[in-house]
Amino acid sequence: MHLCDSLGNSVAPSAIPQARQKLTDEPLAQLFSMTAKHWSEQEDSKGTWNNLKLFSIDSTQFRSHDTPIPKPLQGAGFSWN
Repeated sequence: MHLCDSLGNSVAPSAIPQARQKLTDEPLAQLFSMTAKHWSEQEDSKGTWNNLKLFSIDSTQFRSHDTPIPKPLQGAGFSWN
């Protein structure tokens, strides 16, 4: 990939990681909100399982904080791990 500035000059390969370090949480929070809204309202509004919305994320690692198993799933042979 060849990256250049507004004048057409090549940027140093280290410019991208340095720019990422300057970002705050806000742009990613907005991106997450926009994509979640799109997925839930437009992409797959009928995709549910046990009254939970289904989403898939490919080619990435997704981490989330632990939460208790929702009451409808308790005792249903569902493993949250």
